[in-house]
Amino acid sequence: MKTRSPGQHETVISNNHCGQLDPAAHVASIHSMAENNFLEAVFTNGFIGLFQPGYGPYNPGLYRWEDGTPLSFVYWDRGFHLKPQPNNDRPIERLTRLRKNKKFHGWHDWFAGGLDWVICKKPATKIPAPAAPPIPATPATTAAPKLSIKPQTSAVKVTPAPLKFSDAENGKVPSVKPDQTPAPIKYTGNKNGKVPPVKPEQLVDPPKKSSQGKYQNKNL
Repeated sequence: MKTRSPGQHETVISNNHCGQLDPAAHVASIHSMAENNFLEAVFTNGFIGLFQPGYGPYNPGLYRWEDGTPLSFVYWDRGFHLKPQPNNDRPIERLTRLRKNKKFHGWHDWFAGGLDWVICKKPATKIPAPAAPPIPATPATTAAPKLSIKPQTSAVKVTPAPLKFSDAENGKVPSVKPDQTPAPIKYTGNKNGKVPPVKPEQLVDPPKKSSQGKYQNKNL
């Protein structure tokens, strides 16, 4: 950028007048031919940050850049003037002017009384790239713990189904359930519930009566 000097003194350069416009700005320093050509194309003329500090005698070896960068490139005008620049035409030309027109092309040392426009620069500001949309976080997956499966053995009590009487036809003997056990025979004629003894004559079949009216005994 280019700004008009508030006064006619070299302190405008040495005290960085550009810093009052933008804290990051300085009076322009030039470090390559490409940078010089760019400033010439945009501004044509104006004071740059190359100057001699103090009020001592003129000394070309005292030139320095206002922003403190090293003096690694110069482009003094040597084409159209009888005296190559810097020539200190006026008493102590401490400042440096960039000029480009049909007659002059290059840098000229200049006196403080002729200070008008000052060229300022600041570091380039990069335009941030648009932020990528956030990637949804993938839930962490953990492997299921391996379980050691051991064969388990257990005794199983199998209760056989009760046999039906129809199973007897197949040669199976039906089992008798406890509730199917016949009750003991009781004799009502005996008060004590005991079985009366059997007499020997009771073991023989009773004689049958024959057709003639007599009894017959097969066991005799």
